[in-house]
Amino acid sequence: MKNWILFISVVTFNFLCISFISSWAPLLSAMCIVFMSLDICFLMTYLTYTSWFSYILFLIFLGGLMVLFTYMCSVAPNEFTKPELVKKMWYALLYSLMAFMVVEWNPNLWTKTTESSIQFMTYSMNLSIMIISIVYLLLTLIVAVNISSYKYGPIRAKKN
Repeated sequence: MKNWILFISVVTFNFLCISFISSWAPLLSAMCIVFMSLDICFLMTYLTYTSWFSYILFLIFLGGLMVLFTYMCSVAPNEFTKPELVKKMWYALLYSLMAFMVVEWNPNLWTKTTESSIQFMTYSMNLSIMIISIVYLLLTLIVAVNISSYKYGPIRAKKN
């Protein structure tokens, strides 16, 4: 069961990477990045047997993507995906599945020593760094909410 979950995660990540490279619309690129970070966080949860590290990682990814997506939406015009792009994505999915079916999947790729070393790295004396990161992210959230207050209007100027 564990081998198939790792296999599906790698195939999904490969498909999303190919989709990200072939996309030109900002909305589609942002969706690919969100799903890639979600896939990485699921894989980290599965490998470390705890969800705390992957949850914090996903929140940091999502916070950065929100800033990036807001900037891209204010700069880039609205563009829609073309049917050729959807066809390319299906080809990318089939290619990634065939590429991983040809290669022999090694079930001993992830050993217990690797899992325990990852777990040791996430929990060994990093409490102060984690608390500083939490306080920093909280202050950043408060500043962003105060800057974009409703009574002062939007950050982006309106067209008349």
